Amino acid sequence: MRIVQRHELDVVRWDKLVADSSGTVFSCSFYLDAVSENWCVLVDDAYTAGIALPYTVKLGQKTLYTPFFVRYIEWFGQPDKNGVLLIKQQFHRADITLRTDLFSKGERIVYQEILPDTTWKLNEQSKRMLKRFDQSGLVLVESTETIEIVQVIEEELTSRVSSLNKQSLELLNKLLANLNRVGVLRVVKSYDQEILLGGAFFIYHQDRLIYLKSAFKEKGRKEGAMYAIMNKQIAATRSSGRVFDFGGSRVESVRRFNLNLGGDDVYYYRFTWDSSPGWFRMLHLLRQFSRSRRSIRTKM
Repeated sequence: MRIVQRHELDVVRWDKLVADSSGTVFSCSFYLDAVSENWCVLVDDAYTAGIALPYTVKLGQKTLYTPFFVRYIEWFGQPDKNGVLLIKQQFHRADITLRTDLFSKGERIVYQEILPDTTWKLNEQSKRMLKRFDQSGLVLVESTETIEIVQVIEEELTSRVSSLNKQSLELLNKLLANLNRVGVLRVVKSYDQEILLGGAFFIYHQDRLIYLKSAFKEKGRKEGAMYAIMNKQIAATRSSGRVFDFGGSRVESVRRFNLNLGGDDVYYYRFTWDSSPGWFRMLHLLRQFSRSRRSIRTKM
């Protein structure tokens, strides 16, 4: 196996490997092109096994990372011990999430999904919110336009979610453009008469519909617009024999929301290592300390 940089990659063969291996959209070239600072792949000559490797470069040091809007990266084909060793030789630092416990003893992380052949049951909270939506007079509309929902995300979430900032919103817009270009983006909006209350983005890829991001104004939240959108998409996905994928979030309140809508826990894994030079580790610690102090001053 060998490392192949993005500009040398046979994109057609790579994307075929992802598709033939039942990989998710997170490993597709058009997705990684949108969200990764840099990426390469570890792959065999025949493109029958491999893994995408997103990375950053700071002061000459390469760090494997999981980009915004990517839940995990995936190994395709038979696991290869020499390949795993090569990854650690090439990347001295890492903070990545993987679909499988490739490196062993990874930190277990949870997301939720609903399989088409399992029992789907809403809890009482979800039923109440869906009833409230039905009585509200609000409507749901499918669309291809993304700008208005991104604006709602910026207005409603950037002050409450630290990871949503100018940089990540730029990545989101780039990703949405790529998803629209290849025809896998689904956009659902909620309206009160002519007034947009918010909406959600989904990715319709192969055997699953993946929730990506959403935001709603106060009335939309109170009247259950998010419940209604998710419920409708889950029902449609199950009727087509596909998996409904709630995306990835480590926030417990989001997990409870997903479970309320009938989701089941599925696990993936986080791995970290750092064998970078001592001077680099010290600079990294100083940078983290500086960020922490700025955050404290901002909150005060």
